[in-house]
Amino acid sequence: MSGLLTILLAFLVVVYINAPEDTVRLSDIQLSLGGGDGDGDGAPTSIPTPISTPIPGATEPPTAIPTATPTATSTPTPTPTPTPTPISEDMLRQQLRELYGVLSVVDTSRGVLDQLDINWQSIFNDPTAGSRLCQATPPDVPADVTLPAGFEDREPSLVIARDQINTGLALLRQGWTYWREGCAAGDLAGRLSLGQQTVVTARAAFNQGRTFLDLIPQ
Repeated sequence: MSGLLTILLAFLVVVYINAPEDTVRLSDIQLSLGGGDGDGDGAPTSIPTPISTPIPGATEPPTAIPTATPTATSTPTPTPTPTPTPISEDMLRQQLRELYGVLSVVDTSRGVLDQLDINWQSIFNDPTAGSRLCQATPPDVPADVTLPAGFEDREPSLVIARDQINTGLALLRQGWTYWREGCAAGDLAGRLSLGQQTVVTARAAFNQGRTFLDLIPQ
């Protein structure tokens, strides 16, 4: 029996001696299993702390966007609309007197329009009469007529009459300007046709204005 053990022991010694260098040793296995460290003292090896790995898809909560505080605005105060004064009968009669008064200055015998008409008639009869007629100072033409607010609704005929009279006044001013320019240039005879036509057109406007004034009850 002792001889068999001797042979077995010798066989193991031979196997150990001839074992390759990469053969795993028992001590290495023990180290891998935590059974001891490289010194063979058997102390447990410390387990490394695992590193946290971020989870894909996980996002931080959004940061709240600050909102601007609204600025208080003042409400504009509405501007009151003035109420037009009602047109009384006295006010209407006053405007009628004013418009008729303008016509009495410009469109009557020897009035401002009649004087211009006579001048052009004189040039028609005697083209050389300009030197004598131009010595007289041209008369003043009245200013345009205005109506207070409210007459448009109260008496439309009065508004039309005013517009026609103002048209005649504008033509009359142009006519006298044209006459003075002819006196300065010495060519009144060459201006005769247009000068007379201006007189005719202005007179028609005054007559139209008078017609609408006559339609208004007084």
